[in-house]
Amino acid sequence: MPKDPTDATQPATDADGGARGMDFDREVVSGTAAQLIRVVIGLLGVVVFAVVLGPASFGGATLVLTIVAILEQPVFGWAMACKQRLAAQSISGGAALVMLTGGTLAWTGIVLGATVLFSPTIMRFTGLQWGWLFVPLLLLTTVLLAALRVLIEGKGRIGAATWYETAAAITTTPLQVCLVLVGYGAYGMLGGLTVGAGILVPVAVRTFGWKVERPTRTDFQSVWEYARWGIAQSLLGRVFARLDVLLLGFLLGPLSVGWYEVAWKVVLPAGIISQVAGGSLMTSVASATGGCGRVTDEKIAEIRRTLGLGAFLAIPVVFGALVVGESLLIAVFGAAYRDATPLLIGLAGFQVLVTQTTPLLQTLNGVNRIRITVPITAITLIINAVLGLLLVPEVGAVGVVIATLVAQLIQYLLSLAAVMESIGRFVPITRLLTVETIAGAGMAGLLANIPGPANTLPVVIGYIVLGGASYFVLVLALSPEARTFLQKLPIGPCS
Repeated sequence: MPKDPTDATQPATDADGGARGMDFDREVVSGTAAQLIRVVIGLLGVVVFAVVLGPASFGGATLVLTIVAILEQPVFGWAMACKQRLAAQSISGGAALVMLTGGTLAWTGIVLGATVLFSPTIMRFTGLQWGWLFVPLLLLTTVLLAALRVLIEGKGRIGAATWYETAAAITTTPLQVCLVLVGYGAYGMLGGLTVGAGILVPVAVRTFGWKVERPTRTDFQSVWEYARWGIAQSLLGRVFARLDVLLLGFLLGPLSVGWYEVAWKVVLPAGIISQVAGGSLMTSVASATGGCGRVTDEKIAEIRRTLGLGAFLAIPVVFGALVVGESLLIAVFGAAYRDATPLLIGLAGFQVLVTQTTPLLQTLNGVNRIRITVPITAITLIINAVLGLLLVPEVGAVGVVIATLVAQLIQYLLSLAAVMESIGRFVPITRLLTVETIAGAGMAGLLANIPGPANTLPVVIGYIVLGGASYFVLVLALSPEARTFLQKLPIGPCS
């Protein structure tokens, strides 16, 4: 029988699931290191794709990936439910594995039929004749691999799960680059990702050694109770995250999608710590409370620390984008991407808001208040869509970013109100967050007063190195908490 998540007498650890003994800071640090490596590898790949393919073809491949990103959400919602129940020790790892793989295969079959039916529409939307074929292929490989990573997080092995994601990048990106360079174009970019992820799926199952276990009817009922909300939240969240690309694709075409995607990839490192810490936070809160909603003062302090650490990279990125954003885009990607500059600045600001919202939503998920996060995400999505439809025809591609910034701010405020209602008095602004803002402003002031234009790649790199160094020195000098966190960075994969 599954354990009662509200039973205080159950053991703190479990051989096949649960995460009550996890070291939160250690897992976040290991996961952050892995994500940094993954993002650097991915960014190098994006440079090749964007330059070789050009904005239109690169945008077409991005639209295919966006379709997959939306269609994969039922799998991720199901995986989220398995993760929460696994962390709360309500189900075993073996049962969770069977339910996850079975659900993924069933959903892929449904998607395959739908993509065949709507293949002409997908071809017109993406500009790629065979783009529709990669939708079910990517769904089966990349999504199953990512869903398995979510299960690993449910066991408290956040660092190990993230290192597996990095292994996927190491496997897929070089393959993608080679296929693009030898002339397969956008299909090489999509095919390399499909094959590389497919190779790692059986390796992931074997490496983490789950014993297949037949789920009981009670297991299915427990997971479905959470999953029906998790699927809705996951789907709404992903549509919100990629709504900009969808709107640009429908209203302006693949060219503007290419600009947007380049800007997004450049600012993507800003959210790494928050992404890893948010996933760790859900596991930590769920395992500590058994999913029943009782949050201790220690966990509240952990949530606040996550908010401060989450913005550690995001704040210097937004200040840096204001000063050298255009120079960076031209030097790295070429003059064809100059028009992505306002998108870059806006998305950098968006990332700061995301780093403050993600831990709040994950806290609510961890205490089994997912019924609150679903309507919050739905409201945010509606606001973003309406504003985007109104602004894009008037101001162009930057309109989607303005809409997203407004919607994300509203999501943050609603999430904060829900957390305060759920766990009591809560102060989101921390000393570390204040220090980071001061250091970011100081960094921007230093860069803005350097004489001479930043018009070559070596000069731009010099600006970034100088700005990053000045920011980190200021933060470390003013914040003991940042010093404590960074002292743990020189470690490898942990589990």
